[in-house]
Amino acid sequence: MKKIILLFFLLVFSLSYSQKKGTTNSPSKKEAIDWLNSKFSGDRKPLIGPRYMMTSFAKFNIDGSFNIVTYYKYQSSQISDQTSYFSGNLKDLSYSSVYSRFENGIYMFYAKCHYGDCVQATSSRQEQVLLGMIASDSDSNIEQRAINAFKSTIKMYNPKKEAF
Repeated sequence: MKKIILLFFLLVFSLSYSQKKGTTNSPSKKEAIDWLNSKFSGDRKPLIGPRYMMTSFAKFNIDGSFNIVTYYKYQSSQISDQTSYFSGNLKDLSYSSVYSRFENGIYMFYAKCHYGDCVQATSSRQEQVLLGMIASDSDSNIEQRAINAFKSTIKMYNPKKEAF
């Protein structure tokens, strides 16, 4: 009986100390930001629509701030090309609002603010932002991976539970 009790305590002791305390399978903030930057900054395949070509470049920072530049090049000479700048902080976005839209072989990822207009656009404030664009041919499951990455990263910066 003493051997069984001793064995039990040794087993519990070894299991409790063999696992690192406080670690999870979740990436750190730095790993999440690095992954987002690796996918959504730098050279990107443009979205080519019937009347325009659009491309977007994003820079996410370790403090949660982000800057996004979107270029629109119109095929009509009557409409001048446009550059839009967006800035904000991941803590102000709602992780449950992240969604994607697919158009002409490109996934576009959006998120909305918790309250009001939290994203500074070129000349106004907005309640939603295009976080990034990526070609569908880059990875067979890139859409779900990117949605999960945006949601978990936003959640890291704003750990409060959302009401709904």
